[in-house]
Amino acid sequence: MSSIFLKTARKIARQQSNALIRATRSNMKLAASAFNHNPLFPPSPAAVLRPAKKPVPPPFRHGSWTERLFKVPATISLFFQRLSYFLYVPPSHEMQGSAMLVMLHGCKQTATEFAQGTRMNQHAARSGMVVLYPQQSRQRQSLRCWRWYLPDQQHGYAEADAIAALVRNLIRRHKMDKTRIYLAGMSAGAGMGSLLALRHPRLFAAVALHSGPVMGNASSLSSGLQTMRRGTLNDPLTALKAASETLTASHDYLPALILQGQLDRVVSANNGEQLARQFAWLNGFDDQAQPIEKPVGEQTSREYTQFDFKRARKSIVRLCQLRKVGHAWSGGDSRLDFNTSDGPNASSLIMQFFRMHQRSDKAS
Repeated sequence: MSSIFLKTARKIARQQSNALIRATRSNMKLAASAFNHNPLFPPSPAAVLRPAKKPVPPPFRHGSWTERLFKVPATISLFFQRLSYFLYVPPSHEMQGSAMLVMLHGCKQTATEFAQGTRMNQHAARSGMVVLYPQQSRQRQSLRCWRWYLPDQQHGYAEADAIAALVRNLIRRHKMDKTRIYLAGMSAGAGMGSLLALRHPRLFAAVALHSGPVMGNASSLSSGLQTMRRGTLNDPLTALKAASETLTASHDYLPALILQGQLDRVVSANNGEQLARQFAWLNGFDDQAQPIEKPVGEQTSREYTQFDFKRARKSIVRLCQLRKVGHAWSGGDSRLDFNTSDGPNASSLIMQFFRMHQRSDKAS
């Protein structure tokens, strides 16, 4: 009888001991967690270990790269007072008399990341071109998206007008070449580029839109997302004309290059086709005009199909359908998000297109 009692007592003691050990370990883990997350104490080295990111070079070592702030005049917008921007000036180069390229980043990007991924400053340095990178504020839009999908005076129009005011300010202050001001954007930056093309077409000599949504189909965040996923279900020209009652087509409206990845799951491929059709109409082409098709780099990672609306042997509107590219800057630095080494070098294609175009009159 006594042996049974002793065995039972020992078993209970072992269970209590094991329970105490488990409770102690749990409390130690909680204490360690609280310690590591307490702002008064630095975390242990093990707590801050993260996978190392691949090193990314600065936007460009040669030339100047500066961050500045533009105070938007109240006469331009009461809803948009300050605009942050970065400015790249090539080495040994004067801003006076220079051409300028305006680059608009996409969502979840900064101006610096956009410059790094596209390597546009290197291309601009070879052409002696100044590059302006306006940057959306997180306070204004938490993902840094330009609000092209809200075309009104408090949101999209205010941002477009503020960017245009900044461009005019730099042209005036530095006596830059008004006939060689260019505009390019990616994703939401391309959407904002389209708004600028509609509101300030004579400010620019040409525009390039990479992975951009069709114009005139969005008036809210939800309709903007629908536009990205499927384009417009209506005729693209009807959507465009409905967006602005004052739109008038002309032979010198604004030359446009459209680049669209055919594997894009964020902005569907038909957006590119619809955008090209809209810009063709804006530039005076007939509704039924057909572009000239040309395959480039077939059966390579750089493969794309080029469609040109030409006038006097010059491409006025060009669509490049990038066969093996998703929602990313084609030929960019793949170490950064929204860039891929696949596809043709979009920055080169853009600069080649821009070299064909120059305003014959002064920008307004």
